Amino acid sequence: MTEEFIQEVKTALNGLIGEGLPAEHHRILRKGDHDPEYKSHIRSINEQYYHLDSDVMSGNWLLVFVVSDQIVARINLDDLKSVCDTSGTHLIRETLKKAVESAQRSSVTIGNLEIGEFASVRDSLIVRLIRNSEINSFGDMPVLKKYRDFSVVVYLELGHFGDEYYTAKVHQSYGRIWNMSDEQIYEAALANMAEKYPPRIAGISLKSHGEIAVPKKPFMHENDEENFIHVCLMNTKEINGASALFYPGVMKRLYTLAKEPFYAVFTSNHEVHIHAVSEFTPSFLRKSLAKTNKMFSDEKVTDTIFRYDPKSDDIFPVEN
Repeated sequence: MTEEFIQEVKTALNGLIGEGLPAEHHRILRKGDHDPEYKSHIRSINEQYYHLDSDVMSGNWLLVFVVSDQIVARINLDDLKSVCDTSGTHLIRETLKKAVESAQRSSVTIGNLEIGEFASVRDSLIVRLIRNSEINSFGDMPVLKKYRDFSVVVYLELGHFGDEYYTAKVHQSYGRIWNMSDEQIYEAALANMAEKYPPRIAGISLKSHGEIAVPKKPFMHENDEENFIHVCLMNTKEINGASALFYPGVMKRLYTLAKEPFYAVFTSNHEVHIHAVSEFTPSFLRKSLAKTNKMFSDEKVTDTIFRYDPKSDDIFPVEN
């Protein structure tokens, strides 16, 4: 990253501010900066907007816009510079403007939540897996379903710019406005996720030299009952992919494929490993998960191994 490029970014920002775009509340951050104020700023952003207990950011240089008290936009300047090196620096201003406008639209959507009808937001409902320790720090309680040390939490997907998605928690108070129960909102969010980002599986092999993935494919309507032993479950978007396990009918479908109950191992918020109970012991899977959580602590969902119960069509913690 050159000082010249950073200056071009600042010049573009000043131009956008002059046009009235809400870019005043921005900051350019550099990875590796040991300034306590820098660490505090990154940690507060990660905690408030990304639910990560971390002062680490992605990318070496980051541009952050705080558009409202619930919306933050982030641009990886390393990625932007790579694009500009190929296509020209005129893209700096265009990219920054689109990012701010997208975040601005999301902010407006949040402001209109309480006067909107449910039908107008249903297609924006999604779910994310959030650790319960983080949920305890939330203000208003969101719509959710708890599982031991994590919860499936309902959000609104308000918009995105590139790989940056803007979301807002759906608070339990919204149900009174929409005349809907928390359970109805939760089920609607799962059904919408299944439609927008269908579930997919990839085969995996647990061996001494690591995990081997094979091509991903849909599985909800496959006719062939393949030799199911253990798979990685995600969604087509590969964002919040572990939530695919809770989509309507997915657990039952996995049970049908496995021909027996299965263990669910949440290796991150983006995928969950599914293992037939006859293939691995809970202790082996627990040790494997502990290693994964230690290596990728920022993506940790849970330390618990879960087992599917066909009678209730749900998963429950394995206690031993």
